[in-house]
Amino acid sequence: MSKLNAWRDLVRTQFRKEYVFPVNAAKNWFPGHMHKGLKDMQRRITNVDCVIEVHDARIPLSGRNTTFKDTINGVRPHILVLNKADLIPNQDRQEIIKKIKDADNVVSSVIFTQKQ
Repeated sequence: MSKLNAWRDLVRTQFRKEYVFPVNAAKNWFPGHMHKGLKDMQRRITNVDCVIEVHDARIPLSGRNTTFKDTINGVRPHILVLNKADLIPNQDRQEIIKKIKDADNVVSSVIFTQKQ
C-alpha cells in the first residue's frame, strides 16, 4: 500500500466526520488570564497619559475586544494603531476610520502602519 493510500485510509477510518458543540459547554472566549490583565490595566490607568491600542488592519472592527474598549477609556487620549495596512486596499481606509469613530467615541486617532 502506498503512503498516500495509507494516509487516506487513516483519515477515513480514524478522523471524525463532524463535531457537535456540547450544549452545556461554556461559550466564553475571554479566558481568566485576559480578565486578570484587564484588571491590572484598570489599576494602572491613572499613571498613563495616553492609551495606544494596536490591532490588525485586516480585522479592524471584529478584532477589537469590546470589554477592553468599554473599560480602558475616559479622559486619556486613545490612539488606535492598525498594523499590516499594506494588506488592505488603500481605498478602504477612510471607511474603516469612519466606522471605528461611529462605533467608538473613545478613539481620538486612527493610525495605519505597514512594513516598509
